[in-house]
Amino acid sequence: MRILVADDDLVSLQILQRFLQNLGYEVVTATDGEQAARILDSEVAPRLAIVDWAMPGMTGIELCRRFCGPTATNPVHVILLTARTGNRDLVEGLGAGASDYIRKPFDPEELRARVQVGATIVKLRDRIERRMQEFEDYLADCPLGVLLVERDGSISYANARAGLIFGYLPDELIGQPLELLVPAPLRELHVQLRENYLRSPAARMLADRGSIVGQRRDGEMIPLAVGLNRIPLQEPVRTACTVLDLTPLRSAEEQLEQFFNLSLDIFCIASTDGYLLQWNPALSRLLGYPEAEMKSRSMFDFVHPDDLTRIRDEVQRLSLGGETVEFHCRLRSIEGVDFWIEWNAYALAGRKRIYAVGRDITDRIRAEEQLQYLRSRERLLLNNIPANISIKDLDGRYEFVNRRHAELISGSLENAVGKTAFEFFAESLALQIRQQETAILERREPITVEEKLTLKDGDHDYLTVRFPLIDNSGSVCALASVSTDISETLRSRQMERELDIAQDFQRHLYPQSRMSTAGVEIAGSNRAASRLCGDYYDFFESRPQCVLVGVADVSGHGVGPALQMTNVCCLTRVLGRMKFRPENILSQLNENLCESLPDDSFVSMFLAEINLAEKSVSYLGAGHEGLLVHPDGAVRHLESTHGLLGIDPTMPMSPMSTLPIHAGEVLVLFTDGVWETTNPRQEQFGLQRTAEVIRQSRGQTPQEIIESVFAAMDEFTGSATHPDDATVVVVKFL
Repeated sequence: MRILVADDDLVSLQILQRFLQNLGYEVVTATDGEQAARILDSEVAPRLAIVDWAMPGMTGIELCRRFCGPTATNPVHVILLTARTGNRDLVEGLGAGASDYIRKPFDPEELRARVQVGATIVKLRDRIERRMQEFEDYLADCPLGVLLVERDGSISYANARAGLIFGYLPDELIGQPLELLVPAPLRELHVQLRENYLRSPAARMLADRGSIVGQRRDGEMIPLAVGLNRIPLQEPVRTACTVLDLTPLRSAEEQLEQFFNLSLDIFCIASTDGYLLQWNPALSRLLGYPEAEMKSRSMFDFVHPDDLTRIRDEVQRLSLGGETVEFHCRLRSIEGVDFWIEWNAYALAGRKRIYAVGRDITDRIRAEEQLQYLRSRERLLLNNIPANISIKDLDGRYEFVNRRHAELISGSLENAVGKTAFEFFAESLALQIRQQETAILERREPITVEEKLTLKDGDHDYLTVRFPLIDNSGSVCALASVSTDISETLRSRQMERELDIAQDFQRHLYPQSRMSTAGVEIAGSNRAASRLCGDYYDFFESRPQCVLVGVADVSGHGVGPALQMTNVCCLTRVLGRMKFRPENILSQLNENLCESLPDDSFVSMFLAEINLAEKSVSYLGAGHEGLLVHPDGAVRHLESTHGLLGIDPTMPMSPMSTLPIHAGEVLVLFTDGVWETTNPRQEQFGLQRTAEVIRQSRGQTPQEIIESVFAAMDEFTGSATHPDDATVVVVKFL
């Protein structure tokens, strides 16, 4: 508690301050009356003060008159400190408003006692003031109208609710006769009733809505409930009236009845022996039975047969007194449709009545069944996804793992739950996982990492995504992980890189440019069915004034045929540059391929040597043929002269066929991927169509002729993708 000590004697002031502080009080000091007045005028003024009688500026008596008198807003408990001992002086001080006094020099024990009494009085006064304020606040905010009526019938107090009920401001009712609030025809009678009450006042409640009526300022009549009570210890007698406007109650009763009738929930009252006594329309609408039939039949007749025993037992239990919460059963309608109902009920055993509220939860039950199905479906989906899926709590302990995770890592869901990564992985990896999970919790963002796991069948590379799971409040509730085995993907990437290298290598095996020399122009191109091509083509000067042109097709397509094609290319080029004749080249190739090719593989080849000096072309066809188109458009088929290569190492090579060449003629060599390509109707492009395209484009450059062939193939099949390697080489004689 804070105490003000005001004294112009500094020694006395310090002694008092130290003494009171030792008693545990917070002391505020002033050395004159004006300073003390400013302190007592502040918002945090002490409520207890020890004030010297005689001070400069303002005396202790003047302070008492100002802060202790009847006009003081917050009276202060003042103990006058004075050297005056006369009774007249003491009477003057107490008359000015001082609550107590003590003589100088003071006795410590006396001062202690008087301060304790003052502190107690201040606390009691504060408590009374709080209680009075609480009571005033209660009256101001009371939901009941409160009127204080004097003996003569005048209103001396009205709270805000009373004014609101009758349409007045509270101050407008002060001094008015109570009969102002009574309908005019009843005012004289009311005066008599009021006087009769005052002869023997007692607490009374008048709540007959049929006869208790008040009149508002605007003349409206309102039903009232009125409470009367005599205020004790008051003379003359004063009466406190409490007033309740029953208009909202009537409206509420109407609304309650409307609610009862329109509610989608079921309200019913039943006897404990199983008969319905009262129910709302919701039950009738649900079951569809006429009212008379529902009254005459036991309520058990409307229950699904499978639930009958349970509901009989529940009614029996209720009949002993108690309540039922969220009891589920099925009711069957007149049309045989079953509805799930959730009941909340209680019974009054003495009255043999059960009061129940039911709600149709059929849709909810179906939704829960659907949800259960979806959860089962999700679990089935998670268990069949070829990835390790797990969910952990915020401490990193497993809550769920899917079947894949159980098979490869944890053994089973039961074995995983409650454990951490440290129990399944190497410590270094487990520590890394926990650090990642901590980062996820801090950032609330997913993390994607590549990890290497050692499993029963060796090392595996995994792409793992760890991410937070968020609940409805927006908080992280769990940690999820999805790990996909990317070992095959990485191997595929490596293979792709190797294929890129092989493809680039193979690309450099083909002629890097077209050939244009005295008397001839040559161009070649191919389309691979896959990344690597099993077709071979080449043209180069093998001897002076001689050009060697070759086309070959290794059976199949892909990596294997591409490797064999490399073998064919290298051997042909080496033998050709060593000036071997075409028949010797084919013979050497056949022997080599018989040793290197698998049993089910073979190579077809067309090899031609163009002698520019003699203007002739000599060729051999090992299961392969070509076309020679004359300037007039006539087409000559250069048919195969030998069997396929790589099958029979003893196959003899016959002499080459030789033809003269003339300006304007076009020699075309191609693999079977050209003419055997098919359209959606499984029709082949064919040799005849191939020859016709070449015949039509014979006047173009070799490269343009090749492009015309490929364009015709694409148009025929409707696609630029074909199932087999296709190669075309065009030689145009000038």
